[in-house]
Amino acid sequence: MKKGFTLIELLVVVLIIGILAAIALPQYNSAVAKARATEAFVNGKALNSAIQRWMLQNGAISATNRPKFEDLDIELSGVTYTTSYNARAKYWDYDTRETSITCIRSTMGTSPQSVIYEICFNANTNEIICLAELNKDNAEKLCKTLGGKERQKTGSWTYYTIAN
Repeated sequence: MKKGFTLIELLVVVLIIGILAAIALPQYNSAVAKARATEAFVNGKALNSAIQRWMLQNGAISATNRPKFEDLDIELSGVTYTTSYNARAKYWDYDTRETSITCIRSTMGTSPQSVIYEICFNANTNEIICLAELNKDNAEKLCKTLGGKERQKTGSWTYYTIAN
């Protein structure tokens, strides 16, 4: 009597593993994307709070009076500062603009960078907006996961308001 597995048994096992992988891999990718979005959201709130503290000391933000990263009382880990107003992390670009709005952009690829969605914080109004690129299902799902309620569609973006 021969011991071992038949070809049919091996094919059934491979088929089962393939089906499980087809189900599990998208779920895994979705969980990773949600974790990254949550990390960006937490970092963005901390950065927004630091900008609000800077505004209390230095007045309103304008083109001539805007905070540089080195002026803020916050340290972002894993970040390379590309300019005084922009920083690059592995999956995110942090941008303090000439207004009281700070945006965190998800970036994919290396050249050119493809922005899938942005999370923007307004230091004056405490409003948080998630901008999802149209026809990017994952971006819209992530904005909704963060608690976003669809506000409007403009150009190639859908705007979601996130409750504070």
